[in-house]
Amino acid sequence: MINFRRGNRLSSVVAVAALLSHAQCTDSGSSGTPGGADGGGDLSMRILPQDPPSELAITSVNPPRSAQNQVTALSIGGTGFVQGATVTVSGVPCDGPVVSRVNYTGTLISCLLPVQAKTCGPQTIVVTNPDGKSVSDNKNFVRHPGGPAYAARVPLTTGGQPDGVLAADVNGDLKLDLIYATRQTNTIGVRLGNGDGTFGTPATYASGGGSPIELALADFNGDQKLDVAVANLTGNTVSLLIGDGTGKYAAPVSIGFTGPSGLAVGDVNGDGKMDVLVTSTTNAVGVFLGSGAGTLAAATPPAVPVGASPLDLVLGDINGDTKLDLIATNLNDNTISIRLGNGNGTFNATATMATNAGPIGIAIADLNADKFLDLVVANQTAGNASIYLGTGSGNFFSTPTTLTVAPGTRYVTVSDLNRDGLLDLAFTNFSANNLGVYLGNGQGSFAGVTGATLFGAGANPIGIAAGDFNGDGNQDLVASDFGAATLTLLLATEQCK
Repeated sequence: MINFRRGNRLSSVVAVAALLSHAQCTDSGSSGTPGGADGGGDLSMRILPQDPPSELAITSVNPPRSAQNQVTALSIGGTGFVQGATVTVSGVPCDGPVVSRVNYTGTLISCLLPVQAKTCGPQTIVVTNPDGKSVSDNKNFVRHPGGPAYAARVPLTTGGQPDGVLAADVNGDLKLDLIYATRQTNTIGVRLGNGDGTFGTPATYASGGGSPIELALADFNGDQKLDVAVANLTGNTVSLLIGDGTGKYAAPVSIGFTGPSGLAVGDVNGDGKMDVLVTSTTNAVGVFLGSGAGTLAAATPPAVPVGASPLDLVLGDINGDTKLDLIATNLNDNTISIRLGNGNGTFNATATMATNAGPIGIAIADLNADKFLDLVVANQTAGNASIYLGTGSGNFFSTPTTLTVAPGTRYVTVSDLNRDGLLDLAFTNFSANNLGVYLGNGQGSFAGVTGATLFGAGANPIGIAAGDFNGDGNQDLVASDFGAATLTLLLATEQCK
C-alpha cells in the first residue's frame, strides 16, 4: 500500500466555509432575505477543482529505508511534480517515474529503484521537472546492507572455560577493548584493542573467588574510570576490581554471597552511586549497594525472592516511574520474575511470566521504538527465544512470541548489526557451536539473514558482545568459547560505502 502525506484537513474545511459565506453575501437581495424579496434566488454554487500547489517540494518517501541489494518501489510525496519528471537516487536513475495527483494538496511520483551496490546511509533523491527545475532531499530515505556478513572467525586464546565477555574502552584511547571471565583459572582477562580489529596480549587479574562467571563495567569509585564487578560462582563472592584508566586493575575487593551467577549494575536506591544485583542459587537476587568509594554493602533486606534457579537478570524502568526494576530468568521454573523497584534499594514481588523451556540469558531494549522497554530471553532447552514487548500498562509485557534459533541458545546481545537504524539480535548457541543473527523490522519481529543466519564459533559459545572493533562503522561480534578456551572474533565485512 502506498502512503502519502495528506494536507491539513481543517484548513480545507475553513476555505470551503469561507467560499460559501462569500456566495451567500453576494447573492442576497436588498431586503436582506436570501435570494431577494421573493426568496426565490438560486443559492447553488460551483467549487471548481483546484490544482495542486505548483511549488516543487519533497515531503515524504515510502518506504523510508531498504536494503542496498534489492529493487525498491519508491513513492515520493510532494508538490509540483508534473508528467515527464525524472528521479535519481544518489545519482542512480529511478526507472519509469509516474506522476499522479494526490488531491488538491499535492502530487505523488512513483518509480522503481534498481539495486545499488556499495551505497549505504542517507540517499539524496532529486526530482527534476521537464522545465529543468529540480528539488532534492537527503533526509527521508536510507539504504542499508541486506544483512551482516562476517570475515573468517579469528580465535583469541584465553584461559580455560571463558564465560562472560564485554566490549568497552577501558583505557581511554577511543578503541574498544575486551574483558572476559575465565572460570578454570579464576581470573579476569583484558585484551586492549588496537582499533584495527586486532588486540594486544592478554593481561590477567585475580577475580576474587572461584569460577568467575559474569562481569559488568561501571564507575564504582567516582573517578570517571571503568571498574569491573564480578560474580564468582563457586567462590561465593561478588568482587570489585578498580581500574586505573589504563586498562589495569587493582586487587579485588570482595563480599560474600551464595552461588552468584547473573549480574547487573545500576543505581537502585537513587543516591547517585552504582549498585550491584546478582542472581543466586538460593532462588533470590542479592542487592549490594555501592559506597561510591569502591566497596559494596548488602542492602536491607539483602535479597529479593525470585523463581527456581535464577541465572541472569537485567535492570530497567519498565513502568515509567524513573525507578529501576529487575527482571530475572528462572531456569527450572521456565519463567521470568518481574520485580518493581521502590527507588530505595528494595523491590516488590510483582509478577511472573512464562517462557519456553530453559531460560538463561536476557536482554532489555526498546525493540519497536514505542518508548517502552522490551525483553529478549534465550531459552537453552527449547533452542529458541521469547520476545516480550513492553505495554506501558499494569501487565508490563505482552504475551511473548517465539523466535526459533538453534540448539542450546544461551545468551543474547542487542545491536544494529546491518546499519538500518533498527535493533537486531545475536545469540550464542552452546550446543550448535555457532552464533545466530536475526534482523529486526523495527516492530518487534525478527528474521534470519537469508542463507547465512548462523555463523561458526568455537566449541560451546556462551557470552556474546557487539562493537566496532576496527573502526569501519560496522558492528562486529565477539563470543566466549567455553569448550575451546578461546574468544571468537567475527569482523563484519564492508558491504557498502
